[in-house]
Amino acid sequence: MKKITLITVALVFIKCTQIIAQSEYRAALQKGSALVGGSMAINLGNGKYEYSSQTNKTKINSFNVNPEVGFFATNGFALGLSLDLNTETQKSDQNSNKSTTTEYLLGPFIRVYAKGGVFFTGNYSFGKAISESTYSGGSNKEEAKTSKWKLGLGYAAFLNENVALEPSISYQAYTLKQDDDSSFTYRTGQIVIGLGLSIYLRKKSEASVTKSLE
Repeated sequence: MKKITLITVALVFIKCTQIIAQSEYRAALQKGSALVGGSMAINLGNGKYEYSSQTNKTKINSFNVNPEVGFFATNGFALGLSLDLNTETQKSDQNSNKSTTTEYLLGPFIRVYAKGGVFFTGNYSFGKAISESTYSGGSNKEEAKTSKWKLGLGYAAFLNENVALEPSISYQAYTLKQDDDSSFTYRTGQIVIGLGLSIYLRKKSEASVTKSLE
């Protein structure tokens, strides 16, 4: 009898939690909804080349476009795919060397929302980078494999029930490795301040579906 009572209480608690979650999360953030969005960001930071016994520090300026497509697996929890397109310019602190890198990365992302619109986001992506460098002795073009992970906080400021502006701040770590030179590794750590725009495609409520069938 005691076991039956405990099971009944647990089931009632779970059901009540589901009802509360459904009522407190806006429809755009509930299970079954989808999001299509993107962001732009200006990144400022420092990098360090480690090649054999030499070290070269650089200043970094980059522009990033990051479209995303995802869906809500549960209330307040979204996952999907993120495409990362980035153009970066670096200038050496020690000399007049300069390089421009264009990269393309693809990978999964997750978002965990609080009921007020604040969300935690994280993603990991990998892809390819094409670099063109100029220096005192001439120029060079190279290709390399890249990877990046990013963790941050954002806020979905809904303009209406479907569209939200999303300012965010995050930290990202980036790694580049050349295929033809295993001794060369380049890493950066950056603070990223961004502003995104997302369109939330809400699922229809049961009431709306019933009404449409009448």
